[in-house]
Amino acid sequence: MNKQHLILWIMLVALTISSYLSSEFLVRRSSLVAVLLGITAVKFFGVGFQFMELKKAHLFWKVSFVLIFLGFSALVLGLT
Repeated sequence: MNKQHLILWIMLVALTISSYLSSEFLVRRSSLVAVLLGITAVKFFGVGFQFMELKKAHLFWKVSFVLIFLGFSALVLGLT
């Protein structure tokens, strides 16, 4: 495991813990959804571009990846 993977892995663990803590202690639902979507975005793009190596992929796959996340976010925001 190289240094970048290790740093991202530690960051993913920290973000997972912060997701749990924010869901336990944030009272306002609107702020909770925004915080959790932000944390999810960082984790989603970190895994996608580092471990799935999208940073080396064709532009089509990068754009598709971003659009999938935006669609997911719109769905979540539409349901809340």
